[in-house]
Amino acid sequence: MLVRRLAYAAQGALFILSGFDAVKNPGGRAQMAGPFLEKAVNAAPDKISDPLPSSPEQLVRLNGGVQLVGGSLLAIGKFPRISALALAASLVPTTVAGHAFWSAPKDQQGAQRSQFLKNLAIFGGLIITAVDTKGQPGLAWRTGHAVESAKSSIGDLTQSATDTVSEFAHSAEKAIVDAQSAVADKLPG
Repeated sequence: MLVRRLAYAAQGALFILSGFDAVKNPGGRAQMAGPFLEKAVNAAPDKISDPLPSSPEQLVRLNGGVQLVGGSLLAIGKFPRISALALAASLVPTTVAGHAFWSAPKDQQGAQRSQFLKNLAIFGGLIITAVDTKGQPGLAWRTGHAVESAKSSIGDLTQSATDTVSEFAHSAEKAIVDAQSAVADKLPG
């Protein structure tokens, strides 16, 4: 659908440009985000924090790389759900570290609040993109449908097995009666 392609391109373009700039020029972002990044890395479990670079510049470059690649993939419509999810995740530290209006000087709070809310709106759009199934049933529906289908199949198999056992028991009973009758006919009377 044309609207979806245009939306992907618009969302992707923003991240391609900002990601490229973050990879090429991390200095200002790293200086602004440094205290936040240090707290976040220290608070994260070792499994997460150990493989991450320790310098704020490298973390900003890494986040910029995610935005550059994710934005590029989204813009061309490749893996849009995964790309949007990665971009949404990359936007969280960018927004919290870069637009913390609650701790900004009074004269900057309005501008930072606007940037924070803009990023929040972009985050919302990315979440919608991440869950968009393009009109096809989603994973939850497919899973529920598969479970119901399996229950129905099990019920059918159970009924079939019950019918087969019942038919076998009836046939066995008839065979026993016939055998008894045949034996009774052979006995002297």
